[in-house]
Amino acid sequence: MAPPSYYELGYQARDIFNKHYHLGFVKLDVRTITSSGLEFNVHGSSNSETNKTFANVDASYTLNKCGLTLKKKLDSDNNITVELSHRDKLIKGLTLGGRRSIVLNGSQRGTIFAKCRGDLVNLSTDVDFDPAGAMVNGTAVIGSKEFLIGSQVTYDPNLRKMIKTNFAAGYGTHDYAVHGSLNEKYDFNGSIYNKVNESLESAVSVGWSADNSSTKLALGCVYQLDSTSTVRAKINNNSQFSLGFSHILRPGIVISLSSMFDLKNLNGGGHKIGMGIELNQT
Repeated sequence: MAPPSYYELGYQARDIFNKHYHLGFVKLDVRTITSSGLEFNVHGSSNSETNKTFANVDASYTLNKCGLTLKKKLDSDNNITVELSHRDKLIKGLTLGGRRSIVLNGSQRGTIFAKCRGDLVNLSTDVDFDPAGAMVNGTAVIGSKEFLIGSQVTYDPNLRKMIKTNFAAGYGTHDYAVHGSLNEKYDFNGSIYNKVNESLESAVSVGWSADNSSTKLALGCVYQLDSTSTVRAKINNNSQFSLGFSHILRPGIVISLSSMFDLKNLNGGGHKIGMGIELNQT
């Protein structure tokens, strides 16, 4: 089995703390696929604090015979992104592509990228071009059985130096995972995920910054009530306690409710609520 990408490392614990929590927002996500294979993803959100609304539409079409995928994205901030990629036809596991982003009546940005995924390694690199100059990014993850080690770097050709260097390592099985990362030699983040049984999952997340010696600690869990309902809870060292509930109304329709309470100031406000609706063609 191929190792995950660098950005997927530690995803089990992140899902415990982030998935189906829409604190301060009302969100709608719609996904559908036409009979010709054209896929649409529509996302809309409203911020209850600022009353700002954001929406975007993603369209994707794949020509399996040629290995080509065309994606187009348009959002309410007048950003347009077009991406074309070619996968698996030249070399199995190799993806080559380019992306062009345009802000209407504004700046433009281009990206070329390459990804290579094998049994023991997952590599990616991209070069961003904008009016300020080029930026080279790269990631690598090497895995052997349950062990993973990865790195993320960013190189600025104009300055001729590395401006970002991150490292990560992890160990994981089907029901247990440990992940740690070091960002810019100053910020350490770690997590432990445990699938207690078929109904209960739990996670611990820790963080420490050498810049200000601040520490972050969070505990979270997800409990599957039945085949259609899930309860979530998490608490951090800032005394913020969150609850979430998601329910499958019918196949392809999921509604999520969430709330956050500031335990240090229960009578003073600062609490948040959120709701999300997902419509997925099945």
